[in-house]
Amino acid sequence: MILRLVMKTVPQITALQAHSLVNYFLSVRLPDRLTADLARLSTLGDVWQVCVLLTYPGVGAIGQVGIVLVSITSKKIVSYTPLEEMKQTGEKLLAEHLDKIQASFSFCPKSNNKYPFERI
Repeated sequence: MILRLVMKTVPQITALQAHSLVNYFLSVRLPDRLTADLARLSTLGDVWQVCVLLTYPGVGAIGQVGIVLVSITSKKIVSYTPLEEMKQTGEKLLAEHLDKIQASFSFCPKSNNKYPFERI
């Protein structure tokens, strides 16, 4: 079975532009460990879908915390997972993967902090 995507509108902004827009949106509203994944055209072809990921240096992507939809015709965000929900999901993922995250910082000198990083 072949599924063909028929777009009603030709995208006026690229996937890279949508990705950059979402990263900027996140950077001014949420902690630096939340970042945009690659932009993908929605199945209807009317918006770019960009997943928001929790990431840590040395570990990489830990999991998805939300999604942002970007218009294909303008550099505008159409919809997004509520910011508080993204933060709460990030906190849960952090707790689930804390050992793995801390292990990635084992090469750092010990500090007085309980965690080698800030909470989300």
